[in-house]
Amino acid sequence: MRYKGGATSYLEVLDSDTRKFAAQITLAQAQLSELQSIVRIYRALGGGWE
Repeated sequence: MRYKGGATSYLEVLDSDTRKFAAQITLAQAQLSELQSIVRIYRALGGGWE
């Protein structure tokens, strides 16, 4: 919206998109870590796979 309104350059738009993508990757890694921890807890408590 700021770019379309002429308030910012396209370089700033690209930089913002890059930072957003990096944050999304970090979130996905954190969610993966959480799920892996849940599986480890489940297995440690005796549930799970043979």
